[in-house]
Amino acid sequence: MGTIFATCIKSIMRKPDKEITKSSPRRPYHLNHVRGSTQIRHASQRLGAALGTLFATYLICSSSPLVSFGDIGLGLSSPRRAGTDLLYGFLVGSIGVTLIFAIELRQGWIKIISHCSTAAPGEVFAVNFLWDILFHVSVSTNEEVFLRSWMFVLGCRGIASSMIGEGYNAMTAVNVSIAASTLWCSDALTLLLSFVSLIRYHYMTGASSRQSQINLFVGEVFGYFNVIASGSIWLGIGWHFGWNIFMGHILGRSTSGIPMSCAVFDVIPKPGKSFECLHGGEFGPEQGVLAPWAYGFCMVLILLWYGTGGMTEWR
Repeated sequence: MGTIFATCIKSIMRKPDKEITKSSPRRPYHLNHVRGSTQIRHASQRLGAALGTLFATYLICSSSPLVSFGDIGLGLSSPRRAGTDLLYGFLVGSIGVTLIFAIELRQGWIKIISHCSTAAPGEVFAVNFLWDILFHVSVSTNEEVFLRSWMFVLGCRGIASSMIGEGYNAMTAVNVSIAASTLWCSDALTLLLSFVSLIRYHYMTGASSRQSQINLFVGEVFGYFNVIASGSIWLGIGWHFGWNIFMGHILGRSTSGIPMSCAVFDVIPKPGKSFECLHGGEFGPEQGVLAPWAYGFCMVLILLWYGTGGMTEWR
């Protein structure tokens, strides 16, 4: 542990390499790579945000009689079930991304140029990979708790309660609330958060497009489907993490333009506008044509595992 810490400090203090300084020419078809020290700062910020979200959630749920952890899909009445949901979500997310990668590779849209490489020569792959894991654990936790727990689940409860109070049939109210909350939350993410809260990662790369926003919208709808199918957000957290870590740091594909410091497979997408609309360019597969199909495939896997009984129980 001391060796890892010392290596991290050494990486932070090290002078920037010429090929990755801001003054270097832009490499439009290489991955959006950054130094390990830069990724450590990014991961620390995301970790702080995730811990803040969890702490605020704990304070609200433990002090308010109006909402509990179970109400927002974070219940731990069955830790084994939560662990199973996390594991299955991770497997489904990683399988979906691997399918995209295999098709892109076979079609010649991408090319593997090296293995277990770091953005800056001389950095330790294992250390960089550890911080990339912490980055995406934090991203998955923060976004799933905020978007799925507080926005979607409570949105469903609020709409359903309002409709029932006005005399609507309970099942009708629940179904309408699910549809309305799904569309509203997904639309809010793609039309608001992508332009404001997520602008740093989705638009400052200069690679985002209308196709990427459509794909992100479909992906968010799938994220709410995870909650409905499993009855909690643990499945979504596992899926979100598996999707991101496999896409970015195992298979070497850019994750919505988010910078990375290392990858097991270092990949270059094939240049040219005609190919960029297929593989997503520097933005990654979430801007490509295969992403919606991968989301659909993941939905099928989840339905095969959970069936439709969980949806009825959740409603």
